[in-house]
Amino acid sequence: MDRVKLFIEKFAYPYMEKRMGNQIRGMLNELKKYESFTPQQLTALRKKKLEYLLTECIHSVPAYEPYKHLEEEIKNNPAAALKQFPVLTKDNFREGFYSYLNKGANAVALVENFTRGTTGEPVKFFMDRHMVGYYEAARWRGLSWWGITPGSRSVMIWGNPSDYEKYGSKTYRRREKLLKNRIMIPDIALKAEEMESHLRDIREFSPEYVYGYASALHLFSRLMLEQNLNLGLQIKAVVSTAEILHDHEREDIEKAFGCPVVNEYGARDGGIIAYQCREGSMHISAENVVLEVVDPVSLETLPKGEIGALLVTDLNNYVMPRLRYRIGDRAALSEKFCPCGMGLPVLEKLEGRED
Repeated sequence: MDRVKLFIEKFAYPYMEKRMGNQIRGMLNELKKYESFTPQQLTALRKKKLEYLLTECIHSVPAYEPYKHLEEEIKNNPAAALKQFPVLTKDNFREGFYSYLNKGANAVALVENFTRGTTGEPVKFFMDRHMVGYYEAARWRGLSWWGITPGSRSVMIWGNPSDYEKYGSKTYRRREKLLKNRIMIPDIALKAEEMESHLRDIREFSPEYVYGYASALHLFSRLMLEQNLNLGLQIKAVVSTAEILHDHEREDIEKAFGCPVVNEYGARDGGIIAYQCREGSMHISAENVVLEVVDPVSLETLPKGEIGALLVTDLNNYVMPRLRYRIGDRAALSEKFCPCGMGLPVLEKLEGRED
């Protein structure tokens, strides 16, 4: 029995809900319910959420107040109204930063965050507990398809330098183990001569799954394969995040770890956008986001199946809304219905950064 997992799921989460207003488990149950919705039911749900978001924007967000003339169309056809708002680039957002902050936002409740800045200057933005809750719920919903729950023990093979600094603290490491049931192996520590030590640590910790940056997971796998090393235990999945997972990387990771590789597509400034199911489809978190694919030059909407610039509208972001936000990735939407039976739409292709 994993006592830490039991503590997290039976005591820590209920305590956070009562003491801090954490609603992740409730949001997770809500998202799980929507998995069985028909496309028509999902459309109705998204229409209602989009209407609420756009109405809030034109009345409470200075950057979007000039679009109050769209109020009637927002009520009648919010999807069509959304397309009349401008595409928002990261540069536009930086330049008008505070104009995107909701005038009714509670300053005390704001959480400051930043993108990694891999394609240039990091983007600063504000979040609140409501947004964070849905981001986390979408992640746990995707992981639940693989038998993984919020208390499941994990090893992170990570590539974010800011997290390395935190992990250098013993207090932080103890908190990670006790409240998140995980340990971290930084990608800067991935050296051929240290692989046997890393594998011993993983075996001793005995995780249910491994979670990490695609490039870090691939490097770890290549070092395992080159030295003919085995993990020595069976895990449920290796979950790849933060970067594009290429086919050759997936093959190497599956061969090294001997388990399925699951693709998670998300962004700090976009939340969990899509998650891979057991049939291999990347299901869009349709209750949380509206995705558009446009021509990168003309910004005209492209048909499903065609690759273009991806625009993201977060349906739960009222504190600092970013409508039609050009997140910087190239993708294509799909018309196919996944044989897994879920009604969630599918992201057909994800081809990496626009640049």
